[in-house]
Amino acid sequence: MKTKNENEETIIPYKAEQGIYHEHFWKGRHIEEREKKRIRKERRTESWWLEEGPHGFEIITYIGQVKMLNHQCSKVKEIPLLMDHQVFTFFKTSNYDINKAFNLILKHYEHRKNIVETFEHRNPYLKKHQKVWSYIKMAVLPKISIRDTKLIFIGLWNYDPSVCDFFSVLRMFNMAIEACTICFNMHTSYEFIIDGEGFSSDHIPPYMRGYFFKFVRYLLEGFPLNVRAIHVINASNELHSLIRTLIVMISKKIQSKIYHHSYNNDNLKLLFHTLGKRNIPSDIEGYGECVYLGQERFRDHVESLWGWFKREETEWTRMIYHITSESNISLTKHKEQIIDNIDHEKDFKKEYRKKLEQIHNKTLQTHSNLTSDDSFNYFKNEKDCFDAQINWPYASTF
Repeated sequence: MKTKNENEETIIPYKAEQGIYHEHFWKGRHIEEREKKRIRKERRTESWWLEEGPHGFEIITYIGQVKMLNHQCSKVKEIPLLMDHQVFTFFKTSNYDINKAFNLILKHYEHRKNIVETFEHRNPYLKKHQKVWSYIKMAVLPKISIRDTKLIFIGLWNYDPSVCDFFSVLRMFNMAIEACTICFNMHTSYEFIIDGEGFSSDHIPPYMRGYFFKFVRYLLEGFPLNVRAIHVINASNELHSLIRTLIVMISKKIQSKIYHHSYNNDNLKLLFHTLGKRNIPSDIEGYGECVYLGQERFRDHVESLWGWFKREETEWTRMIYHITSESNISLTKHKEQIIDNIDHEKDFKKEYRKKLEQIHNKTLQTHSNLTSDDSFNYFKNEKDCFDAQINWPYASTF
């Protein structure tokens, strides 16, 4: 049974036996129609980003400095040929300082080499990437906070770790964050709201945590987003433990930007006071629109960059691997295939996970006073020694 007006675009199905409206039903109302649109989109290569995207007016204002910065980058072998709108995102994040922007670009590609696997096969239409939207919340909220910051919300739709393909999540999150710099006007600063409800340590396989730390460092230290604060709400003890582990790996400047809030006390009121309750989504008792609507708009933006991700793969990734044929682009490590192989070695995997946990705990307990780089190097050396002892061919890839 449906609502009275069947001509409306959005029809909320009515469940007669219970006599109530179910908001989850209307989410799947247009799945078939959306799939048809997605197929039509995939058939054509989106190319609007070949111009200057939404940054056109500002780029014209600073065109001299942008061209100078781009020319400076073109002299560095490790940096691929960049477009003006790419250079401008770093330029604006660095407060229009050419030297700071150049150093940030160098750091960006230095970190990017460490996680080059997440830049391969970045097709948002792949089935495994489409599935990520069903269990991960990702949305750029429409309103600006009272602190004049753009808000990005992250959380979980489905709490079951078994449905989570962690490597696909990293790759999809990679595409989503890049869409923030291309599809939207670059804001002066951003704030993340991370809803930890339902998160457990099983969502991140232990053998992927070292790689996850590299990914986080890339986002926080090498990406052209000026992150003003990271608000963690409703965090479980496991999430707090993971954050404490991450803190060892990142700089003290970034550590000071992490704030913890909770539903169980008045800390959430502090979040409302800091950002403005009208800007907070209704999912966490705010007055703003629900995350699902923002996610659908954001998803369209990410999918519109399908041609851009394809271009990035054929240019930058080929340069890293020194590959001349586009058809030969593939991971040298084949990380996803390796993860599948590990699943067939359950007993060995359990022992390997346990050992990695021990190395993590030892790093935290005995070397907490080291700098982030020293701590990371210590963990890596300990892991390499263990990998050499067991001589497991898959171990060195994680």
